[in-house]
Amino acid sequence: MEKPSGKQHVSSFQALMVSTASRVGTGNIVGVSTAICIGGPGACFWMWIMCIIGASSAFIESTLAQIYKRRDKDGHCFGGPAYYIEQALRKPFIAALFCVFLIATYAFGFNLLCSYNLQSTFEAYSFYDATWTPLIVGAVIAAAVGLCVFGGGKRIIKITEKIVPVMGILYVLAALIVIAFHVTNIPAMFGEIFKDAFNFRFSAE
Repeated sequence: MEKPSGKQHVSSFQALMVSTASRVGTGNIVGVSTAICIGGPGACFWMWIMCIIGASSAFIESTLAQIYKRRDKDGHCFGGPAYYIEQALRKPFIAALFCVFLIATYAFGFNLLCSYNLQSTFEAYSFYDATWTPLIVGAVIAAAVGLCVFGGGKRIIKITEKIVPVMGILYVLAALIVIAFHVTNIPAMFGEIFKDAFNFRFSAE
């Protein structure tokens, strides 16, 4: 495995794991299943399309972040959308507005959604208690986040480079097991996806 070139650097593998950790999460499980339940099998097709667009935009965002990143006096790099919005587009007000909405999203909306989805998965088990289980799950998540955040960027990198590969392998194995048990349904599955994707239904008022 490639090692960082210096104390202030991270390897390309570590950078990949951090990037993957920021993109693979609740949306890949809860979001996909919710879309299929609400929109039917055709939702898969439109998620494929959005995946192409999302991958393209993520590549552009990552490239811009590298171009317009900055270094502090200790040689640490920092940057992101707010910096290239300010420097490339020369829109400091929009950059500041982006920061406000980003903080609000991750401080309240996104993290609340993730924690809710995580604790709700335990509802299927007999030991689930509507009062105490969410509190316990929330406390465990808060402790894990605190362990990462208060340890600084290096600790986040060290934890993600160990957790993300395991998470990714388990995702792929689970998908392969499901496919193996339902391999005979694959042709019909693709047929239903493409048929339903263009079967636009309008509710009658």
